Amino acid sequence: MLLKRVLENLKKSSEREDYYSVIAEQITTMDDEIKLEKKNDIDKYKDEIEELLMLEIVSRYYYQHGKIVISLKNDPDADEAIKVLTNIPLYDSILNGTYVAKKE
Repeated sequence: MLLKRVLENLKKSSEREDYYSVIAEQITTMDDEIKLEKKNDIDKYKDEIEELLMLEIVSRYYYQHGKIVISLKNDPDADEAIKVLTNIPLYDSILNGTYVAKKE
């Protein structure tokens, strides 16, 4: 948004000072590049955008409870906690202090 505004200000200034004809092609090229980058950003951050939209929609219909359920569904920390809690020997070793982390 800021780049778009700066580009528009540049265009207006160049028109006022009669330089627009000299830089019109560059301004058009920059405008096209900005549009392309915005489209690429949508593709690049598609997963995060979908996650945020899903959380928003769920919270509208199922309120706080639904938002928590959906956020836990895709939470790697929650997945790891479930693995630890369902692995009784690992869980016991953590509680009694004998757990030794594997070095990677």
